[in-house]
Amino acid sequence: YTFRTNLNTQVKDWLKMGISLGLTYQDYRTAGFITSGNSWYNPVSAANWLFPWITPYDEDGNECQIFDELGMYNTLYLQEIQPSSANYIRVNGNTYQEINPIKGLTIRAQQALEGYDYRNSYKALPPGPFAGAGTASEDFSRYHQFTFTNTAEYKFAVAEDHNFVLLAGQEAILSQ
Repeated sequence: YTFRTNLNTQVKDWLKMGISLGLTYQDYRTAGFITSGNSWYNPVSAANWLFPWITPYDEDGNECQIFDELGMYNTLYLQEIQPSSANYIRVNGNTYQEINPIKGLTIRAQQALEGYDYRNSYKALPPGPFAGAGTASEDFSRYHQFTFTNTAEYKFAVAEDHNFVLLAGQEAILSQ
């Protein structure tokens, strides 16, 4: 799921404000060996090298645990006994306030937030290749960063042929 919005407003002739916000939520399930590249048990990799007549089902349409022709476990069976689920929440947003107190002078303050929360749960259930040795793991990570930026810009012309811009700025970043 994704949500994105941008709102800008001109409060007074000399004051502008705005916000830009993006939120993302992902909830997904994977299985063991999915991230193992060219592993024999990665189903995407296996689809490239398995013989075309090898099927993960027997004559009755039931899923096999082992590919008899190869003497190795069926990738579908391994996916069932190694469930993994994860969710990911991400926020990316910023606000600004801009004032023009006199002609040619713009003072702008910006505040930004970037952050995420990630959780993953993995299991290898004890049947089949993991008999008597099932495992489970969970991992979690979280991050956020605030950025504060302040700028002052003064534009002016001398003798209408010479344009000048003076710019000063400051930025602070706080992260964890």
